[in-house]
Amino acid sequence: MHEELKKRADSIRKWNGGLAGGVALRLVRTQGPQSRAIEAFVKDLCELAPRIVVEETTGRDGELPGIVIGESWSFHFVPEGTELDPFMEFLSALDRGEADMRDDIRGILKSYRGRIPLTLFLSTHCPNCPMVMRQIVLLPLVNPGIHLTVIDGLLFPDLASKEGIKAVPTLIGDGGVRWTGQIRLEAVIETLLQKDEDRFSAQILEQMITQGNAASLADMMIRAGRLFPAFLNLLTSDLFSIRLGAMVVMEDLGERAPHLARAALEPLWERMSDVDEAVQGDIVYLIGVIGDSDWIPRLAALIETGLSPDLKDAARDALESLGGDQAT
Repeated sequence: MHEELKKRADSIRKWNGGLAGGVALRLVRTQGPQSRAIEAFVKDLCELAPRIVVEETTGRDGELPGIVIGESWSFHFVPEGTELDPFMEFLSALDRGEADMRDDIRGILKSYRGRIPLTLFLSTHCPNCPMVMRQIVLLPLVNPGIHLTVIDGLLFPDLASKEGIKAVPTLIGDGGVRWTGQIRLEAVIETLLQKDEDRFSAQILEQMITQGNAASLADMMIRAGRLFPAFLNLLTSDLFSIRLGAMVVMEDLGERAPHLARAALEPLWERMSDVDEAVQGDIVYLIGVIGDSDWIPRLAALIETGLSPDLKDAARDALESLGGDQAT
C-alpha cells in the first residue's frame, strides 16, 4: 500500500464513513509509469474507502492517464502529498452535491451560459497549490459548463514544458490567459466571464506580466489579431517594472507579429506630451526597435526640440537603428 495512505489509514476510513452516497470515478489507464502510479494509488485509496466506486477504462491514442469524474473533471496526477486533503475534500463536496462558496460568486457563475475550459498545473509538494486546488476544483459544481483539467507538472514534464509552465500553481483559461502563484478566485472569474478580450482591464494584464506570463499575453494578442486597448496603459505606466514587462511583450510581438507591434506606436506617440521623460524615452526606444523608415522624419524633428540630454541620446539611438542621419 502507498506509504502515505498507510499512515493515514484510520482517518481515511473515518472519512469514507462520512460519505453519504459514494463517489463514482473513471480510471483511465495507458502504458507507462505515470499510469501505473495513478492506478496503484487509486486502488489503495479505494481499499481504505470502498464508497469510492471505480470504473476502469483503457485510454484512447494520445489520451493521458488519470482520474475522470463526470463530464467536468480530469485529474492527471497522484493525489498525494499536499494534494491528498484537497482531493478528499472535493470528493466530499461531490458526494454532497454542493460547493462551499460565497453567494455572490455562486450567483455570477450560475448566470453564465457557455463552456469554460480550465487547466490547472500543480505539484504535490507545492505550498500554494492546495489553496488554489480547493477553490478552482469546486467551480464545475456550480456551473457544469466549466471543464477542469488538473495536471501534475512534475509527473508530466513534457506537457508542462510544451505549455511554458515555469512555476506552479499555474491556471490557464480560455484563449491562453493564465494566472500563477497565489491566485485570487475573484480575478479568475472576472476574466473568464468576459466574452471579449478587449474588455480585459489593465489590472488583469498587469497581473499576467507581474506573474511572469508576458509571453502568454503576446500569444493572446497574436491569436486575437489585435492589441488589447488596456495594453497601451501598461506601456505608459508610472511603474517601471510594469513598463518593462510590457516592453518585453512589444519586443516579442515585434519578432512574431510586427504589424501588431507597429500598431501601438502611433497611439504611444500621441501620448508623448502627456507622459514624463522616462516614459518618453521608452516610447522612443520602442520606435527604434519596432518602427520603420516612416518614423525617421519625426524622430529627426524631435531631436531639434528642447530635449534633455538623455532623451536626445535616446532619440538619436532610435534614429540610428532605423537608418536615419543622427548627426543633428
